[in-house]
Amino acid sequence: MASTRTKLDALSDYVALDTETTGLDTRWCDLIEVGAVRVSDGRVTGRFSSLVRPSHLPIDDFIEELTGITSEELGDAPEPADVMPALSEFLGDSPVVGHNVCFDARFLDKGYRDVLGRGFGNELVDTLRISRHVFDDIRKRTLGAVVERCEREGGSPIGVPDSAHRALADSQAAAYCYETMRPLLVGKYGDDPEAGFARRSGSRGRAKFEGIVQTVDEIDESNPFYGSTVCFTGTLDGMTRAEAWQHAVNLGATPKDSVTKSLDYLVVGSFEFNTSLHGKPSGKLQKAQGYAVGGNGISIVSDDFFLQYARDDS
Repeated sequence: MASTRTKLDALSDYVALDTETTGLDTRWCDLIEVGAVRVSDGRVTGRFSSLVRPSHLPIDDFIEELTGITSEELGDAPEPADVMPALSEFLGDSPVVGHNVCFDARFLDKGYRDVLGRGFGNELVDTLRISRHVFDDIRKRTLGAVVERCEREGGSPIGVPDSAHRALADSQAAAYCYETMRPLLVGKYGDDPEAGFARRSGSRGRAKFEGIVQTVDEIDESNPFYGSTVCFTGTLDGMTRAEAWQHAVNLGATPKDSVTKSLDYLVVGSFEFNTSLHGKPSGKLQKAQGYAVGGNGISIVSDDFFLQYARDDS
């Protein structure tokens, strides 16, 4: 899989999916849980849920606190070789809906390649991206925040689970959001929202950050960083901090110098997040982890994930 892209689509049949992982980077982090619900004409018709034993135990304390999944549970979990074939059979070639689904897709791609010998190539539909189109009155766009906004909209018959940060519950929450937002998306762009958006979108404004201006003719709005705020920490792989800021602007994001509750993404340099390799994490990372556990919705991602999209803006 190259850099994952999403589509604005109005689907009646799809699978909503979420994962939990041991960290940020597919190069040395693993899936620890996957959950999915199959939806047909607004009804949940099937469910899939499994823990996945990671290659290394115990997992980081931060991951345990964030997900509620313990190393003890994972010690008895099925191996990826058992989970991936069953997941692949459940998903088939159905479109996959999720919140910030590009992150999940890259871990699924790794699992598919390691076990099945092929990549994960299902169509992706991102409820985070859709929320930016249909709701302009919310600042934070965590899954929980979008759920709350959908509840004010009237919601869908699917309903919202009580738990969070577990894969099956979050996949059902993503389905709830998608069912609620889909008619709003169609109302804005028509029955083919991707084409409708393309017809309506014009030239982008030239974003600025400390004198940095957009250097691409057109921004691909389907990338997960579009419309977000981004901060960087640690030594980044293959790029200076100034180059990272430029890439962020070219992706339609706004670079930030510090971690606050309103930040959308913290991009972490290679190995920086792994305390077993490099000791105490940076102050920015510690602060972001605290906000993440507290439900403020900061997404902590690796520089490798960011670079998948930054390479495309050159």
